[in-house]
Amino acid sequence: MFALDEEFLSVSGTLVSRRATIRMMESKEVVPLDVADQIAFTGKLTSGGVVTSHFRGGLSRATNFHVEINGSRGDLLLTNPVGYIGLGGFKLMGRKQTRPSTQSPSRTTSAPTTTS
Repeated sequence: MFALDEEFLSVSGTLVSRRATIRMMESKEVVPLDVADQIAFTGKLTSGGVVTSHFRGGLSRATNFHVEINGSRGDLLLTNPVGYIGLGGFKLMGRKQTRPSTQSPSRTTSAPTTTS
């Protein structure tokens, strides 16, 4: 389990409404959207690390769920074609650092893993 035992030195965030209306799935009725459908924040940790997050409502033509963790010993990428954590179909991929960090990312070893 990943645990973050650090505190934020600074945090900033933005809430934006990009859609004026939404279509209800069950009734197909179009209704006004009066809440933010884009939420973004960034922060600096006490260790100097940076955390960024962007949540967008609706469906994306690209990746609907994407979490990327870049560390000194490797990288992890968790994706899902559906934008909600509670639904399955997750794909977990990773690359472990095999040489000093000055090396090109294309020369690391790859260990893709899929979970559902």
